[in-house]
Amino acid sequence: MNQNPLLKTTSSGIQIAVYKGLQGFEKLEAAWNELAGKSGTHFLHFPAWYGAELQRSGGDNTYFVSLSDLKGSLFAVLSFQWVKIKVKLFNIPIVQLYYPNEMGVNDVIASTSLSPYWNDAVKTLRKALPFFLLMRWQCLPENGYAVSLDMDKSFRHTHYSKYLHFESGFLEFIERYSSKFRKGLLKKMRKIEEQGQLELRIFKNSDELNAAFDYFLHVEDSGWKGHDGTSIIKQADKLRYYQYFKQHFGELGLCRIILLTLNGEAIAAQFGIAIRNRLHLLKIGFREDFSEYSPGFLLLYKLIEHYCQEKSIDTISFVTGVGWIDRWHPDFVSVGIFYTSNGSLLSNLAVDALRAIINIREAISSKALPQKAEKEDD
Repeated sequence: MNQNPLLKTTSSGIQIAVYKGLQGFEKLEAAWNELAGKSGTHFLHFPAWYGAELQRSGGDNTYFVSLSDLKGSLFAVLSFQWVKIKVKLFNIPIVQLYYPNEMGVNDVIASTSLSPYWNDAVKTLRKALPFFLLMRWQCLPENGYAVSLDMDKSFRHTHYSKYLHFESGFLEFIERYSSKFRKGLLKKMRKIEEQGQLELRIFKNSDELNAAFDYFLHVEDSGWKGHDGTSIIKQADKLRYYQYFKQHFGELGLCRIILLTLNGEAIAAQFGIAIRNRLHLLKIGFREDFSEYSPGFLLLYKLIEHYCQEKSIDTISFVTGVGWIDRWHPDFVSVGIFYTSNGSLLSNLAVDALRAIINIREAISSKALPQKAEKEDD
């Protein structure tokens, strides 16, 4: 099996290598895991996040750029896709960040600033890849590593990533909510506890995760998703995807499956990845026959209460999505997009033109909104 890089260069005191597809990913995986263990602050920084999709697709148009010092110590990995985007009658080749799922966030990993090395990295990319006109950096959290490469400050907000912080303790956390909200939760808690023993269970050891995963799948399949065939267990590709996460993040001690049980029977479940002091919830499910008690809310309440005592986690991330979480008034991190050149004159002109078009469109939209509102008021 050929796992050598497509191209390897030495410049500015570093080594830059470009790998392709699943085989290239496997070549980098061990060193990448080591780097993520030291510098990763998000599940996006770990190779398992990308390996799950690569196992399915093979990644024929996927490329991984590694940056190492002259001793071979890895300090950055960037994942890209070569794609064509249709603009009227033309198919324009570009390179964009590899986006392996629908979670709405993306990033790269680096243990130091990338900007001093970026020009050399782009030159290496241009030599290794087919022609591409420009680079698209999409779905980037404003506090991630990749935004350091937005040297022209053209980052444009597209959506939000949502978090709950509770580092000050449970009492201070829960008192930020209205008395009506708190009383409603506690009333539902009392009502369901009248039916038996309510228990929070958190699974993280490899030998426990398989059985816990089955419970999670059963809960997630029990409602409308199961009826519509959109639950994880009803979709073979998606099931393999989450099994990969369970195995690979589980081996690193980072996978969490959390259950709320009533008399030993799971009524709500979460699938998450714990990175440092933050738990990222990728999937949430609950038994719809218990919906009158809001089991998803009760699970979140008890989970935060638990971690405020246990102290290993002080932030829960909902990544993006799940509109119901807005009832908890989460904090927000802006997620956005920017474009960069490949270093050539043609690419510089293309990026400038694209930014100008975007600015004009946004200006037109912003002017149109008040006019529309005035029309509706008439």
